[in-house]
Amino acid sequence: LGKIDNLSTESGDPSHLWISKEEMSKACPNVTLSDYQLIGVNWMNLLNGMRCNVGQKDTNVNGVLADEMGLGKTVQTIA
Repeated sequence: LGKIDNLSTESGDPSHLWISKEEMSKACPNVTLSDYQLIGVNWMNLLNGMRCNVGQKDTNVNGVLADEMGLGKTVQTIA
């Protein structure tokens, strides 16, 4: 298995900073996310910035956004 690089908000990389409701309302003015949806958006943002070393290959980290039906996975993905 691969070793995941140690990443944190202290890294200075802006892609790993928390996206606030205010920032979301500027980016998507016609969309209002619930708190749990905003957590999902931030989780996807964190994964997007992570890298994983598998053998000699450096690749992005992937994830799955899953929950009960009707809780807004589509809008979280679009946001």
